[in-house]
Amino acid sequence: MRDFWKPMPVNGKPVRVLLLLFLLLLVQQSYAQRITRQYNNVSFSAALKDLNARQHKYTINFVYDELEDFRVTKSIRNQSVPDAIMQLIGFYPIRMTQVEDNIMVECTQKTPTKMIGRIVDVHHCPIDFANVALLNVRDSSLINGGVTNENGQFVIPCRVTKAIVRVSRVGYITASNTFNIGKIGTITLKEATMNLQKVVVKAERGHVVKKKGNVKTFFFSHHANETKDIYTALTEVPDLRIDPTMKTISLAKGGAPLVLIDGIPKSHSLASISPAMIDKVEVSNSVPLEYMGQGYSGVVNIITKKHKEASRYFNMGVLSHPVVAFGSADANFSYDKSRFSIYSGLTGFAFLDNKSKTTDALTVSGKNQNTATERTNYYKDWKAMVGGDYRWTDKSVSSLGFVFELIPQNSFDTGKIEYSSEDDLLGNNILDYHRKYDDDLYKYQMNLYHKSSFGKASSLTFHFSGIYSYNTNTTKRQENQTEYLYSAKYRQKEVNGGLDYAFPWVAANWRIGANSVFLWHNIQSQADHTLSKYNECNNYGYLEVEKNMGNLDVSASSGINIAYRSMGNDHFSFVNWHPILDLSYHMGTNHNLEFSYEYASSNPEIDQLCDVNSATNPLFVNVGDKNIKPAYTHDLQLDYTANIKSLYIDVFAQYENIRQRIAQYSKVNMQQVVMSYYNDKNSYNLYNCGATVRYMIPHFVLLGMIQQNWVKCAGYSDNYLYGMLQGQYYNDRVNVNLMFDTNEVKNSTPEARYKTSPESQFTISYSISKSFDISLGMRYLFTHKHIWNTVQTAQVQESYCNNFSTRQNLVMLGFRYNFNGQDKKNHSDQVFKSANSKSFIKDY
Repeated sequence: MRDFWKPMPVNGKPVRVLLLLFLLLLVQQSYAQRITRQYNNVSFSAALKDLNARQHKYTINFVYDELEDFRVTKSIRNQSVPDAIMQLIGFYPIRMTQVEDNIMVECTQKTPTKMIGRIVDVHHCPIDFANVALLNVRDSSLINGGVTNENGQFVIPCRVTKAIVRVSRVGYITASNTFNIGKIGTITLKEATMNLQKVVVKAERGHVVKKKGNVKTFFFSHHANETKDIYTALTEVPDLRIDPTMKTISLAKGGAPLVLIDGIPKSHSLASISPAMIDKVEVSNSVPLEYMGQGYSGVVNIITKKHKEASRYFNMGVLSHPVVAFGSADANFSYDKSRFSIYSGLTGFAFLDNKSKTTDALTVSGKNQNTATERTNYYKDWKAMVGGDYRWTDKSVSSLGFVFELIPQNSFDTGKIEYSSEDDLLGNNILDYHRKYDDDLYKYQMNLYHKSSFGKASSLTFHFSGIYSYNTNTTKRQENQTEYLYSAKYRQKEVNGGLDYAFPWVAANWRIGANSVFLWHNIQSQADHTLSKYNECNNYGYLEVEKNMGNLDVSASSGINIAYRSMGNDHFSFVNWHPILDLSYHMGTNHNLEFSYEYASSNPEIDQLCDVNSATNPLFVNVGDKNIKPAYTHDLQLDYTANIKSLYIDVFAQYENIRQRIAQYSKVNMQQVVMSYYNDKNSYNLYNCGATVRYMIPHFVLLGMIQQNWVKCAGYSDNYLYGMLQGQYYNDRVNVNLMFDTNEVKNSTPEARYKTSPESQFTISYSISKSFDISLGMRYLFTHKHIWNTVQTAQVQESYCNNFSTRQNLVMLGFRYNFNGQDKKNHSDQVFKSANSKSFIKDY
């Protein structure tokens, strides 16, 4: 068990250089006397006193009683002391005078009496930037005026004893009343029911990219909000790869992300969200700790705009080839009110009569098996989902969802199979070959989520998911008159859940939590009626701290992974340490440099430990090895991002070192060839660098990515390049989208290499009305879809190629209909009031 805790050596020179760089930046920041503070409804005098105590360069002079009535709610981030004071002043009648290192702050209207109050809406939310005028009670002439701050508060000096307080704000009904001088309490404004004919947006939100720690925030553009399909709208996010036909989301740097909606894991309801309701999208290539160990490579958090009135949204669409049954269809509905929301949906993807030509050259211990077939494949994927959320308070929400999925698929191979041997004793034997594969998967899933926030920054989050799936898998091979049958029934139950507590402490944000995944597998062979049962359990506990130090954001976590595997009388346990460090340095508002390090483990799967034979070829069998240990990975990444007006750039470099890699090998055991596993003593090194660029101007978006990879492991080396280019043109009626990428190598090891051919898609959509679109496009331009897979071990070598003859120049026709039942009053709020939704990944 000691080996599981033993740290792996790694070349420390690059790490020391990078850490030294961030240390120098931190030292530089300490000399700049810059302030980062959060003030929430404190007096101006107390804020100045705090600023004076937290630095030594300036002396701040002020009269305490003169400024005590002025309240401030401000977030000061990496500012000099004079700039911080000016930000606190805002619209207050206060003046700052600076003479060298001395700062004088005083009220410009020195009257002993003031009109003090607060403006809120009907939901008791503060209204900022409201105009407050004090009018004479005799002739309504203006006496003085002011503007409310972020907390809705105002303080206006006034010499009279009574005045008319007149409050106005765009989107609200003007209110006025007569008050005696002093503290008048709270004034509530009602929303105006005006009908907005047209709103012209001068600034493009889509150009804005924020970054905090390892999370990037992309604001939706005006065009993305007006599209009718959420997957099409997401194509403008440069860190994502979207397939609108297959309805899939993946990370641009590779891997499948966890998709959250307002911080809630309910990706199945994504299509039921109107693109007009999307405010921003957060993307991180780091897995949230509360979902660690569930197969995700990152996270996407889609944050919606908040609205107070009821809204209804329905959309349906079809995108398919007119003759070949390749395409997708969906219908979704959602109803959202201030306290609760419900959603339902039905989606489907099908590729029927999918023709392809396959070649498979297999050599097993000197025996050759060459297969050439024509394959016809049928694949369908249907999903039905229903669920909803309930907001108990503004800081507490619960979510419940149910998903049913059915995936029937089958394929038919017809061709020739040739047997030969290297010693030529068998000669050449060519047989008629037929293969039939059938599989029907049924999957039921329930998701439960609850989050409660309390205090200033504390929250408690709970998530739970239960999954039950079963399928029958049958493979029938026929060579002339000889028949081989492989059939099994699979049953799997999964329960996973976690608890996360976040809280502020000693000027930092802390999180502590744990999550667990339990799996029960049941496999029954139809041929020999044997029954295999095995269980898995993965537990992960963690402690994380985040702290801002001027321009530097620091995030560090320490986790422990405890895993169990059992099958029959065999039991296995693994304990591993999992530290993560992330340093993000902000060079102004548009440039960011991030360094991250992660030490992780990969525990063996049950079929790598025990004899769970999944081979469907009579020439060899698969067995496990009980002595397999976890593999350990050192992952270092350096990332630079820049956001300059219309241009977004992300340049990154990565080094990944894997020790004790779990590798596959083959051997001859009692005249039977077996495939098994072992821990490779050689280091597996992956070097990766690349860049993502997005350029946005009115009516045009250009997105490109290039990534170069190098693999080195003992006597094995490989390098491969991946690139992607996407262009989009749009106006009020037409949207043109072109996407093309290169070959992609998804796996490269000394034993196996898997590569796919380029993907491409061209689509033109036309808006007949505000609710109805038609589209024409083409998929797999210029080339057929190919898959290549090779296996290279001592006793087993294989080269497989699948050429999809029907996946070339597929014409795609489609339509999409949207109905948005959101009333005009609610639309008015969305235009004039910015969304007040917090990030569930990081709070800005």
